[in-house]
Amino acid sequence: MVKVSVIMPVYNAEDFLKDSVDSILNQTIGDVELFCVDDGSDDASLEILNKYAENDSRVNVFSRDHQGAGNARNYALEYATGEYLYFMDADDILDLNAFEVFCSVCEQKDLDFLIFKMINYDIDEDRYYESDYYNMPKLREAVGDNVFNHKDLGNLIFKMNTSTCSKFYNREFVIGTGARFRENSKFNDNQFFWGVIFCAERIYFLDEFFYTRTRHSKSLTGSNDLSHSDIIGVFNDIIALVEKRGQLDRFKKKLYNQKISLAYRRFGEVDERYKPAYYDIMKEDFSKMQGHEKYGEFMDVAYKENKIRFEDVIISKDYDDFKRLYDVHELGKKPESKKKKKDGGFLNKVKRLLK
Repeated sequence: MVKVSVIMPVYNAEDFLKDSVDSILNQTIGDVELFCVDDGSDDASLEILNKYAENDSRVNVFSRDHQGAGNARNYALEYATGEYLYFMDADDILDLNAFEVFCSVCEQKDLDFLIFKMINYDIDEDRYYESDYYNMPKLREAVGDNVFNHKDLGNLIFKMNTSTCSKFYNREFVIGTGARFRENSKFNDNQFFWGVIFCAERIYFLDEFFYTRTRHSKSLTGSNDLSHSDIIGVFNDIIALVEKRGQLDRFKKKLYNQKISLAYRRFGEVDERYKPAYYDIMKEDFSKMQGHEKYGEFMDVAYKENKIRFEDVIISKDYDDFKRLYDVHELGKKPESKKKKKDGGFLNKVKRLLK
């Protein structure tokens, strides 16, 4: 058994791959194994990986047709043998002392998994920047320097970042949970996070930066295509998983409302050419919700704005009909009216002066 197993999905990452792989292989703890899954890249990524494998026996390379990061992570997970488990993105960088620190903290505190902070680097603008989502100040405020679990978090559990790259896991714990990544989905790590969070008895937040997220024009999360609709299926899976863990009554208000809110937010983010197809997916899903035996529970806990959003989808005859309702309720007409009123007032003042 090695100390740390690292799993890295790779898709068209030739510009960033060397820095990412080097940040794993040059850790101050050398007892690592690296599983790189080339996910059907059409650039030089596979060639770069194979050269690493030729020169370093710790590097294991798999090559498959493009199926997404979730599929790649699940595939490599079957081969991992390390005491600890880490998931790395192929365009990011891990501090070289990270594993040494992580292993020490995990052993001292007997952890199921460790959480740490991430910093963003915008390669196009050449700047570093922080964000509360990856800094997690509310988590630090809630748990301090203590070992905790989900019972200590309450609704804060919904404000935690779900990225597996900011977590360091005991591998046996992960295997025991049966948690896996959602396949064929942009938001694949959400399912994994919810699969482990309710099972963990000992979690610790390390209030330090160890990971650099490289943001660039090719970043997957920056795309605005129909894959945004995956968030609807993700929340369906999360709700089912939370119910399986016996926690749905505790969290249904947050889950149901967050599902509707995020479905709408993602609709607003997608390119115009994908909106009709997105609407069709949303309509089909919301109609199923309306016919579900627990529809009454949703309506009981839904916020007023989410009831309106939900009903707009249900009552719409087609996409054009829905888009008109969406523009009224989501984009709003009041700011435009106020602007007109303000401009009109100014013009009237000018007219009076001219008289």
